[in-house]
Amino acid sequence: NGARRILMAFEGTYGRFGVILLSACITLFAFATILGWAVQGEGAFGFLFGEEKVKWFRLSYAFFTLAGAVCTLDTVWTISDIANGLLAIPNLILLWVMGPEICKIILRDPDGKR
Repeated sequence: NGARRILMAFEGTYGRFGVILLSACITLFAFATILGWAVQGEGAFGFLFGEEKVKWFRLSYAFFTLAGAVCTLDTVWTISDIANGLLAIPNLILLWVMGPEICKIILRDPDGKR
């Protein structure tokens, strides 16, 4: 419903050109986002599990990209929220493990001495 309102606003202001322009911008943004996440995820997966296993990431990424294109918007947002929430787990573990070292770095002498 929100996307339809935005399209109507662009159409009311800029006419048919506004709808075409907004559609092109959304498409390019979505495509760039998909590519960006793929490159970032592939690099992280390769670092964690080895370069020889990156093909499994590529297959699963392609599957989830296809699933995201055919599922309902509510389903996609729910899965996205769950995945982003799960990303907090390794980050919190790392902060807990690295906390003392981080405190040492933050609280070091202003002259750069520890």
